[in-house]
Amino acid sequence: MSQNTDQKQRAEKLMELLMANEHMIAPLEALMEQVHSEKALGRKADDIEQIIIKHLRVLGHESLQQWARKASEAAKPETKARRHAKKNSGS
Repeated sequence: MSQNTDQKQRAEKLMELLMANEHMIAPLEALMEQVHSEKALGRKADDIEQIIIKHLRVLGHESLQQWARKASEAAKPETKARRHAKKNSGS
């Protein structure tokens, strides 16, 4: 597989993930704008670092929130089964 094909597949996978997680688009877009912005070129590295860290924290927070929602949904049937088993065992 050529490097170009691999990059295209990775880009397509990233687009699929973004479309499935639309709430991640704005923070990722803001992060990328900081890296590629002409205005950012005039700023100090420390300032850009702080801005990037802020956007990464937002992305991390959003990712963690989504994971927590999915984990909670996945645990519901298991939790219900445990409660039902405990109730029926008389404990």
